[in-house]
Amino acid sequence: MESPTNALLAVIALFVIAFWAAAGLFFAVLGVMVWI
Repeated sequence: MESPTNALLAVIALFVIAFWAAAGLFFAVLGVMVWI
Protein backbone atom coordinates (compact mmCIF):
# COMPACT_ATOMS: atom_id res chain seq x y z
CA MET A 1 0.00 0.00 0.00
CA GLU A 2 1.49 3.31 -1.13
CA SER A 3 1.22 6.04 1.49
CA PRO A 4 0.68 9.66 0.38
CA THR A 5 3.67 10.75 2.48
CA ASN A 6 6.05 8.48 0.53
CA ALA A 7 4.64 9.71 -2.77
CA LEU A 8 5.05 13.32 -1.66
CA LEU A 9 8.64 12.69 -0.56
CA ALA A 10 9.38 11.05 -3.92
CA VAL A 11 8.00 14.08 -5.80
CA ILE A 12 9.99 16.49 -3.58
CA ALA A 13 13.16 14.43 -4.07
CA LEU A 14 12.59 14.46 -7.85
CA PHE A 15 12.19 18.25 -7.86
CA VAL A 16 15.31 18.71 -5.70
CA ILE A 17 17.37 16.49 -8.03
CA ALA A 18 16.02 18.31 -11.10
CA PHE A 19 16.79 21.68 -9.47
CA TRP A 20 20.39 20.75 -8.66
CA ALA A 21 20.89 19.29 -12.15
CA ALA A 22 19.65 22.55 -13.70
CA ALA A 23 21.77 24.62 -11.30
CA GLY A 24 24.84 22.51 -12.06
CA LEU A 25 24.29 22.88 -15.80
CA PHE A 26 23.78 26.65 -15.42
CA PHE A 27 26.99 27.09 -13.42
CA ALA A 28 28.89 24.86 -15.87
CA VAL A 29 27.78 27.08 -18.79
CA LEU A 30 28.58 30.18 -16.75
CA GLY A 31 32.04 28.79 -15.96
CA VAL A 32 32.69 28.09 -19.66
CA MET A 33 31.61 31.63 -20.57
CA VAL A 34 33.95 33.06 -17.93
CA TRP A 35 36.87 30.91 -19.10
CA ILE A 36 36.44 31.96 -22.75
